[in-house]
Amino acid sequence: MFVKSMVFDINYDRIKHLVEVEEDILAVFTIDSSWKSDNLTIAKDVTAIDSHFINNITNILKNNFNIQKNIYDDIIGYLKWKILEFSEIRIMMIYENDRTIIVLIKKDTDLGKTADTIIGYYYDNEETPKSLF
Repeated sequence: MFVKSMVFDINYDRIKHLVEVEEDILAVFTIDSSWKSDNLTIAKDVTAIDSHFINNITNILKNNFNIQKNIYDDIIGYLKWKILEFSEIRIMMIYENDRTIIVLIKKDTDLGKTADTIIGYYYDNEETPKSLF
């Protein structure tokens, strides 16, 4: 379990780094299996996001989306990640065994480029498609 935890932390740290260098990414945080949010990193020029905003996002996800990351399907496999697009923000959810990484993305960006960057960093040193879009 320690090795898996280290890998997850490395993957999270890669995305956390993107918050610091990519203009399209507003924030990243994690949600555990009990829906507790943690590990919040907000881009330095973003003032509209705080812990209250993150709690609201977490509650919206919990109440409006039946997120069952542990449901495995013999035919298509388990859900690895998805993007939700709202009128004001995009939310990328990357599912891990014991938590979900939530990435908040600006609404008016090249979604394909941003998703490629996030997933590329997350799966660095793993087999990844050349392009997602």
